[in-house]
Amino acid sequence: MAISLNINDLSTKINNAVTGNTGGDNEALAGAINKALTDWFKTNLFPLMVGVAVFITVLFVFYGSFLYFTAYGDENRATQAKKTITYAFVGFFIVAMSLGIANYTKRIIVSKEYETGTTGGAAVGTQGKERIPTGGGGTLGETDPTRPNP
Repeated sequence: MAISLNINDLSTKINNAVTGNTGGDNEALAGAINKALTDWFKTNLFPLMVGVAVFITVLFVFYGSFLYFTAYGDENRATQAKKTITYAFVGFFIVAMSLGIANYTKRIIVSKEYETGTTGGAAVGTQGKERIPTGGGGTLGETDPTRPNP
């Protein structure tokens, strides 16, 4: 199994940014290089890092299992095996959470893709449209500005 990190594609994108051949896009040089690096990290390096984390976790779980099965009643060795398995899963959890926090932070701060609440009690996703209360008849908010008046 060969691991391809597409270094040539990254090099081409950075060269195009430096020489100004960004395909008609008027991004600044720093923005074009940042976009090229971000895309490369997202498509090549992050999947590799997740694969390595899973491999290391599985490796240490097998190692801990081997220690546990070969303990033969030795409490110290069995305790060491249990700790090895526990630490493997804790390490994987930390890696997964760090990737999740990094993606969430990037989405909120860099891409600004977050939901905004509205004022006036409207639910998220209604874009400020007035909601008709359920349960019927004659309460405030009965009219909906998205429907024509009768």
